[in-house]
Amino acid sequence: MLISRSEGGLIRLPVLLETISEIQRSPPPGPEVAFSVTSCGLFDASVAREFKAGGVQYVTFSLNAHDERTWGDVMQPQIDKSGRCRSFQDVCRFIDAAVTCGLEVECTAVHAPHVQLMKVRELAVSLGVKAFKTTPFFPAANSSEL
Repeated sequence: MLISRSEGGLIRLPVLLETISEIQRSPPPGPEVAFSVTSCGLFDASVAREFKAGGVQYVTFSLNAHDERTWGDVMQPQIDKSGRCRSFQDVCRFIDAAVTCGLEVECTAVHAPHVQLMKVRELAVSLGVKAFKTTPFFPAANSSEL
């Protein structure tokens, strides 16, 4: 299931949660269905509780950096219509909230030249994350990384 960010918010969170609820209420044709969400973590930490209450079991976060500056370079966050720009600290709060409310959390980081993967892994572990992996880095067309 695809979850996306637009206009500073989660698109169709109520639809996602209602769909999960409907699937859970229907007679299982086989093994139980596990629900997973992949996110950059650019939402309010309260969304983690909504995921848990709504039946999501797993969340994968693209952490991508161990500090604010590197995170900004990699993620290039945009200001939303409310004038807010989500930050590295927002991502860390969301990850912490997801772990705290009992979701199974995995973090990923891009294997970019300026990302210190061991430090990102250490940060993820310090936030309570049990799984960590790296992903390939594909720079934006306007990036100096080309």
